[in-house]
Amino acid sequence: MNRKIDRLIKLTGITLFAVLVNPSFGALSIMPSRIEGKIPPGKSYENEFTITNTDSQTNMAKFMWTDRTKKPSDKNWFQILTKEAKIPAGGTVKVKYKIDIPEGAQGEYNAYFTVEDGKPVGNVMGASVALRTSVPVYIAVRGTEKYSFEIGDITVANGNMPMVKVILRNTGNIHIRPEGKIMIKKEGSDESFELPFNDIKWGIIEGEQNDYITKLPKDKKFTDGQYTASLSIEAGEEDNIVKQSKEFRFTVQGTKASLLK
Repeated sequence: MNRKIDRLIKLTGITLFAVLVNPSFGALSIMPSRIEGKIPPGKSYENEFTITNTDSQTNMAKFMWTDRTKKPSDKNWFQILTKEAKIPAGGTVKVKYKIDIPEGAQGEYNAYFTVEDGKPVGNVMGASVALRTSVPVYIAVRGTEKYSFEIGDITVANGNMPMVKVILRNTGNIHIRPEGKIMIKKEGSDESFELPFNDIKWGIIEGEQNDYITKLPKDKKFTDGQYTASLSIEAGEEDNIVKQSKEFRFTVQGTKASLLK
């Protein structure tokens, strides 16, 4: 998936990126598809989303947001200035938003901005069901960021989908998009693999964990024997990079793979 950085704004310590990948899971699409940046405590930022109706009929759309911040000191830090709008077929509307980072705030404030399609797609037990499309908003409180993560359990599979699965937990106070590589070498053999870790840059917010699956190249499998592997991961930004590594060994017999202690 190609991502295009729409704008980089630096004003009184504020840095925001608007990433343009147009999400559309129905008649309505949202631009930008992600808001990500840094705002100092006590500062504000305003901008707008562009909502497009790709349908051939007018759509009465609703706009809302969900707070994902662990302990926000102000529950109204994100505001949507338009709650609903009638969007003509093929037309667009601008939905203004405002971000206010409270004094004394730390870590990261994050949310989902959601657009509800006004055209029901069905019903469940008599209740209408409408499609919702959400985009994430990540706002780090400048000067308070702490990057930290833990490597959890590692498992190896060699069945229909040969892979290495790594559990990673975000122990910092800001979301991360860890990257790295896994080097695998069969003992007593020339067989080896160099695999990218999280090449799609899937993120984890504060206090959560994720299963990262790294597949072997297509049509490749582990052959019977013992393997030595090293995992290297880093997360953060240019002036604040956190790195961790872990070595492990495993054995393969047919479709079964087991870690060695």
